[in-house]
Amino acid sequence: MRALGRIWPLPAALVLAVALVLVRGRPSTDSDAGIFLSVGARLLEGDRLYADVWDNKDPLFYYAYAGALATGDWRAPFLLDVLWLTLAGAGAALLLRKLGTTTRVAALGLVSYPLLLTGAYYYAGYSMLPALGLVPFTGWLWLRRQAVLCGVVVAVGALLKANLGLVLVSLPVALGLLGLPAGSRRGPFVRAAGGLVGGLAVGGALLAALGELRGYLDVLRDNVAYAGDVLAATDRPTGVYGHVWSAAGVTDYTWAVVAFCLVGLAVAVPALRRRPGTEAALGALFLAGAASTAVTLAATAVWDHHAQLLAVPGFLLVALLATAAERLPRPERTRLGIAFAATVACLAAFGALSEPPGIANGASWRASGGSALADALEEADPAGHASYAVLGRNNELGHAAFLDGDWRLACPRFHQYPFSPRLAEVVSCIDRRRPRFVLVAAPIGPDASQPRAWNRFVGAATALLRRSYVRVRLTGGHGAAEVWRLRAAA
Repeated sequence: MRALGRIWPLPAALVLAVALVLVRGRPSTDSDAGIFLSVGARLLEGDRLYADVWDNKDPLFYYAYAGALATGDWRAPFLLDVLWLTLAGAGAALLLRKLGTTTRVAALGLVSYPLLLTGAYYYAGYSMLPALGLVPFTGWLWLRRQAVLCGVVVAVGALLKANLGLVLVSLPVALGLLGLPAGSRRGPFVRAAGGLVGGLAVGGALLAALGELRGYLDVLRDNVAYAGDVLAATDRPTGVYGHVWSAAGVTDYTWAVVAFCLVGLAVAVPALRRRPGTEAALGALFLAGAASTAVTLAATAVWDHHAQLLAVPGFLLVALLATAAERLPRPERTRLGIAFAATVACLAAFGALSEPPGIANGASWRASGGSALADALEEADPAGHASYAVLGRNNELGHAAFLDGDWRLACPRFHQYPFSPRLAEVVSCIDRRRPRFVLVAAPIGPDASQPRAWNRFVGAATALLRRSYVRVRLTGGHGAAEVWRLRAAA
């Protein structure tokens, strides 16, 4: 029975994760998920990440995608969310139990964190979830005096999603500053830093051996300006105000979130003054999670799925309020009622009870899958032994995951946005390498509302196509696309 008491979070979290992914998740080739599928597929064909195929996400995320795609099923990368949500739920329960909460509060954490992660800001297969699933484990490992391993987990999280680094370190830092676990404060921080540096060094060495490190460093540098460039290109306010404005705009109940965070502040501060104790530790973790989330959103928030980060302070607030309710001098039934009401209200405010937007654009889990753009390429060259490039935005529908034959991607930047850096490189690459086919994922044309760099890119790309290529196929409908063939090969 004692062993069962230690391992119950894992099977419980797994069952919940499977249910949430099947009910609230949908596989999709639309938008970013299609890009992720194409990158993973190209890695399986031997392309080097950032060198032969490019996107601005972090390397472990893409290698996880490629590993799932290796099963042969295009839906497998979306089922990886089961793993991330299992880690999230089990980690939340283990952390809360290690803090000394009751089993009831730990169970609330196990349920609430995955619910929050799959709520109003969840898109199946997106890049925020993997790193967020590791956040509770950083605090749990710290409390278990495994500071080196804690640093390694932070490094793994950073290689999954680098811009969540502040959130990944927030829980161990808060616990360490609070003096938990009891003992020397400096030693654990030094060991954790060693684990972090060692983990990043191993990751960097592997990327260097694969010929991908330089490209990844370029991605990290470009990503510093990415969020600001998006705000400017989409005609939104820029700077910190623009990110806060964007985060507020995509959050369903902004003022409710603020109000609940103020309630959490009112509970956490007195608890910290009464320390030591479980409530004080939870208060410190909530404040650290809320502060790191606020800073990260104020520096990077652009799209609605960025608000998925609210799950971190959300589940810690649920645990804090439930623990505070257990301390009230009231009958047990009253305490349970208060804890239940506070939990439901908090989950609703943070979006856990809302329908995920990804459901509307996704396919059934029973869908066989396919890409009209892959079909167009294959019909242009049934032999499938050709080089090709892609022009278009995030509408290439995961084409590379559905291509058969020996197709070779000639130019790594196979999707472009008005705010993309190095747009000129795309045209120069096609002009220099002269792939046999160019897939235009959707008709491109000048747009006076877009930055001048985008219109220069459109003009140069259109001129190149008309000069050196001939259009051989045009598809309509949802998979609207053009396929152009090199004139010399006509």
